[in-house]
Amino acid sequence: MRRGGNARGIRGGQGSPAWGLGGGAIAWTPASLASLATWHRADLGITLNSGNVSGWADQKGSANGSQATAAQQPLYVTSDAALNSQSSIDFDASDDSLALGSASSFNHIHNGTGGTFWIAFRSQTTLADSMMLDNNTGYSGAGLYIYQNAVGSLEIRIGTGSTPVFTSTAAVVVANTKNQLLIKYSSSASPNWVLRLNKAATASGAEGLAPSSGDAGYPLRLSADAGGGSHWGGSIAEIATFTSYLSAGDQASLEAYGSSRYGV
Repeated sequence: MRRGGNARGIRGGQGSPAWGLGGGAIAWTPASLASLATWHRADLGITLNSGNVSGWADQKGSANGSQATAAQQPLYVTSDAALNSQSSIDFDASDDSLALGSASSFNHIHNGTGGTFWIAFRSQTTLADSMMLDNNTGYSGAGLYIYQNAVGSLEIRIGTGSTPVFTSTAAVVVANTKNQLLIKYSSSASPNWVLRLNKAATASGAEGLAPSSGDAGYPLRLSADAGGGSHWGGSIAEIATFTSYLSAGDQASLEAYGSSRYGV
């Protein structure tokens, strides 16, 4: 639990990291890919409340994040040694959480038309059963669900709990380590879904159920389940989503960016 006071903002304009003042390209970022749909990076678009995060602006679309309750606002870390001295948002495994966007903001991840989800994060110092992120209706409905258990396995699911589009526990993280995770899914791709942890092919396969075109149950909740519990402890530095099942080349560029920026 953390308490806040007056708010202030850390501003980052849409597309500004990718272009210099003279209009020339300077560095590759997720904004370099045309299919970028949402982009949250911890050094951009942050609103602080006495050192805690009350808002996290989407640098591409309108999936802005917020936490109005001061005691549940995660800590802002300007330079996180565990993430190559980049900025991060630290969740305390007790009551911190953020909600990104609306129930429809991330439909491209689960509706089968082609979507990619990528996240850079530090896993928990002490591994425990907890929800890293979730926007489906508990164990049912459309949406994405990433749950970490006490031995570090990430249960990753799109779709319903009983008959998901896909589910995997192949990705395993070590306590207090930096990671990048990529998930891509399309009903028309082969394989339908691919899971990659730290640039390594981790799992892939065919969809087990036709995708849902409906909205997810909730906004994308970071460090909370659909009921607002099961809080995760760790740090998130960046999340990017795309309205395409990234090509091998674009995937390699994104993962190389993650390696360069976060050292993973």
